[in-house]
Amino acid sequence: YLSAIREAWKSGITSFVDVRQRYKISDQEHLSVEQKINQFLQSLKSRGTILLLDDDQAFLSIVKDVLVEAGFHCAAVNSGEEGLALLEGFTPDIIICDIDFVKPKMNGFTFYEKFRSIDRFIDVPFVFMSGLDQDIVVRAGKQMGADDYLTKPFDAEMLVATIEGKLKRSREMKRTSRVLKN
Repeated sequence: YLSAIREAWKSGITSFVDVRQRYKISDQEHLSVEQKINQFLQSLKSRGTILLLDDDQAFLSIVKDVLVEAGFHCAAVNSGEEGLALLEGFTPDIIICDIDFVKPKMNGFTFYEKFRSIDRFIDVPFVFMSGLDQDIVVRAGKQMGADDYLTKPFDAEMLVATIEGKLKRSREMKRTSRVLKN
């Protein structure tokens, strides 16, 4: 249903009555998912949807404020486990992830490996942003295949520029892929 709404939105349709009828969505069913649909539509109006992962709630709030101010839609979680749970029904345009989480089960590197093992996320850019700035840690993140590695404290303009660049490249790759398929 959400995919059909996305396609309708992309083609300029803003009334989803036909989509609801095609999928036989009752008023009651629609009301039960209306908030999710509104969030989804808000993300489509944004410059991109970002999943933020960091166990520091104050830091997450600051980063989210910076990115929302720059026109992005953000979902923020405090652990890799929460991130994977959210990804079951959500595909972000880019992920910004800390490495060192308080919860010891899944650090950022482990989250990255699990995330990359899911085929539908293969082309989603992934950026580590961590206070761990030792060369060996930065190098490990890059060797794993992360698209970038930013250090804390972060520069807001550099963060936004990095995200814009990664999203631009991702969109170019998707467009090229579609052209080659046709």
